[in-house]
Amino acid sequence: MLSERIASLDGLRTSSYVIYADLPNRSDQWILVHGYTGTYDMVTSEVAAFVRSLETQKVSKPLYGSWDDESTTRPTFVPSTETIDVLVRRGYLTRLSHEEEVCQFEKFVERQHIENLKTNRHYVIMPTYDCNLRCHYCFQDQFRTNPNMSHLLKTMTIEMADRILNALDWIEQNFYGIASGTHRKRGFTLFGGEPLLATSRPVVEHIIRSQQRIDVSASFTAITNATELDAFIDLLSPTAISSIQVTLDGPKGLHDRRRIYANGSGSFEKILEHIELALDSNVKVSVRVNVDRHNVEFLPDLANVLNSRGFDSYQNFSAYLAPINDYTGLKNAGTREDFFNSWELGLALRALHDSNRETRIFSRVDGGIRDRVMGIFRSGERDSQKTAFCGAHTGMYIFDSFGNIFACWDRTGDERLRIGTVGEDSKITINGMGDLWRSRNVASNDICKQCRYALHCGGGCAALAEVTSGTIMSNFCNAYGKRFRAAVAEAYEAHSASSTGAYAGSS
Repeated sequence: MLSERIASLDGLRTSSYVIYADLPNRSDQWILVHGYTGTYDMVTSEVAAFVRSLETQKVSKPLYGSWDDESTTRPTFVPSTETIDVLVRRGYLTRLSHEEEVCQFEKFVERQHIENLKTNRHYVIMPTYDCNLRCHYCFQDQFRTNPNMSHLLKTMTIEMADRILNALDWIEQNFYGIASGTHRKRGFTLFGGEPLLATSRPVVEHIIRSQQRIDVSASFTAITNATELDAFIDLLSPTAISSIQVTLDGPKGLHDRRRIYANGSGSFEKILEHIELALDSNVKVSVRVNVDRHNVEFLPDLANVLNSRGFDSYQNFSAYLAPINDYTGLKNAGTREDFFNSWELGLALRALHDSNRETRIFSRVDGGIRDRVMGIFRSGERDSQKTAFCGAHTGMYIFDSFGNIFACWDRTGDERLRIGTVGEDSKITINGMGDLWRSRNVASNDICKQCRYALHCGGGCAALAEVTSGTIMSNFCNAYGKRFRAAVAEAYEAHSASSTGAYAGSS
């Protein structure tokens, strides 16, 4: 009977894009995720083993359990015809060969990426490359310390700001087909250097007020060290600068050794004071904590400070951890042994959450994955696809104070890496570098286009990929497979705990 059922499978094999998420303490249940159909389904361990037994590609090992049929080459259990039909319909089983499926995947990605290029746009404006802090791990450190780069430290003029703002109309009309004068939405990020230096106040205000005067729904966020935020108090509001990202590196003693002024003094107390100022102005504040192996043990102390200041009681406050990357090659940055990758940092934070409730003010490194999957479990909708890692490959335009345009903020400051320029007539010229950055997607290299996680991960950071491989067109995985499967399992556990019925999917 079993051999007859196997024969009736008629060339079915497991899709090359199936992800298996095992659940801690639930050896009888697995979650199947399909990498490009976007489906999620809870199945029994027998169904999961059956699907895996038809794999022709190498499968990632489970995080929590272990495959108990490692040597199996043919299925020992065949589900019902109805279940197999569901597995085919949801994409887990296919009659396409691996090569045919990869080709189908490539075509899907290219179509979706072209659509993203037509619709996604975001503007980043850099009022200056200058900064009043001297953080030892800053990837822009050489701008302030190398005399040969001191010319970069000028503040954007009002005239240059107007040239850039007028260029946005040209971009939207010529690249996105938006007629001049049409009401539109624009998202802006203020970035630097330090974008909210008091000396930049006139040009920042000019940019904001100019957008408020025209038929545009503009939103502004700033990535700032917040040390001179009091100079922008009247611009902090839901209708102007509505959100900020601020960095703290630990409690006062540690932070003041790592994020220092040029004269060597610390910035901790001033930043806390200004965080409170922003929160009271109804501005969203996201505190980023840059973490390496030297400050991770001080996270409970920082959590205590944030909680004692009452920040956790504000609805508009959040805090998260980010690993310091070792790709800059700066003399003070450290070595690989000093750093976490994202998976390692997630494990470290999970341990902190278990041992110290105060640290739960910090979100998980992959909290975004978990939250997205939680929404899918609640709604039953399919997952969305991510053809590229970030806006550098779709529609992010970064303008510096000289009218240079960059795709990636980690690659600003070097004219050789700019993707274009803003002319005196506010027309945009995009060069071959721009074509290179915009063409990077998960179908543009052989590794990503065959990866089951590709449309969740987006290929990883191009800047980090370039450092590790020499080209932005390669992949940078950063333990994404482990992080994704762990986030799916965590999301399911949290969903099950908060609902009366567990997510069952369609299988």
